[in-house]
Amino acid sequence: IWGITDMICRFTLRGHADYVNVCDISQDGEWIVSGSCEGRLILWQSKIGKAYAELESHNASVNLCRIAPSQDFIVSCDEDGVVKVWDCNSNGATLRFSVEQSSCNMNALLISLDSTWFLVCDMEGVIKRCNSKTGERQSIMHADFKSAALCCSLSEDETQVLSGYEDGTMALWDVVTGQELHCFFTGSSGVTACAVLNSYCMAITRQGVFCWTTSGKRVLTYPCDNSDFTVGRIISNGIASAPTVVVGCKDGTVLSLRLDFPPAQ
Repeated sequence: IWGITDMICRFTLRGHADYVNVCDISQDGEWIVSGSCEGRLILWQSKIGKAYAELESHNASVNLCRIAPSQDFIVSCDEDGVVKVWDCNSNGATLRFSVEQSSCNMNALLISLDSTWFLVCDMEGVIKRCNSKTGERQSIMHADFKSAALCCSLSEDETQVLSGYEDGTMALWDVVTGQELHCFFTGSSGVTACAVLNSYCMAITRQGVFCWTTSGKRVLTYPCDNSDFTVGRIISNGIASAPTVVVGCKDGTVLSLRLDFPPAQ
């Protein structure tokens, strides 16, 4: 755990016996959850650097985990397509339910701001919205094209979800009905990050940054020049028409881009 301003290491958390694949931090910064190849989750107290609960219920490698905005439960997914939801309480954490949501590995997980439902995206390109109390599927989003769903992002009002795929395609969906609203083609490969910002849909791929209006008009293309983009994040800054994009490149460099879009029509 590192301090943001001084970059001093506060704690080194030890407890996993195999590779740590994923971790998440609660909105108030008090809790961290980590998942590893051994199929185990550990819930940590970030202020003191101690394990609070160890959860050993997955039979396969844990590749996704999130702490709910309400901070009273955790969602975890493994490479066999099993999703587990854990109640956090004064005694640690207990399993709320376990359900197989996919027959393959899942690549992305989101939890709604009110913590009543979550989204999972899998290698077959299927996105499922599930009730966080029961695990019941509430809507399913599946595009006609066959490509792995790599990432997804909710609009600010959480009525739409944007998904990015291995073949460079993006799709905008109605969260409640599961209806596809628009499909976008980057002409690139591997959408590593995406975002819906007001009237804009953005994608970071290995070959560049792309932006459309939600009606389907492309308004910006920023190609990478010397090295593939390997990872990225889109930050709204509170101004949808001028977000900041941070990308990591294959050659080890990191770029910070301030983008200015024309007014959406």
